[in-house]
Amino acid sequence: MKNSIFPKKFGASIEKHTQFLKNEYSRIHNSLVLELATGSGCLSEILPSDNKYAGIDISEGLLKIANKKFSHTGFNNFALFLCNAENLPFQDNYFDVCICNLLSRNFNFPQ
Repeated sequence: MKNSIFPKKFGASIEKHTQFLKNEYSRIHNSLVLELATGSGCLSEILPSDNKYAGIDISEGLLKIANKKFSHTGFNNFALFLCNAENLPFQDNYFDVCICNLLSRNFNFPQ
């Protein structure tokens, strides 16, 4: 997957992507953050831990891994939810920030 998402022929890499996210997300503090497609919880190592974090994913196994990562990286206020991005269990306008990292390739967009 790493090579299909970050093709070397375009000069892309997971390292460049991660550094970009670190630069952008370092400015987010004391916010209510929702991440669509949490996956294995990589954002736990990028997003400042003073935020209140909610992550969703359709994979129970990945959420278990994410739970361990968030627990071990200093996040005191996080919750993970097993659901998809089309049926969110939150009220409208609840979050300050919504992050969608590498998920958009999974949506079915109308032609």
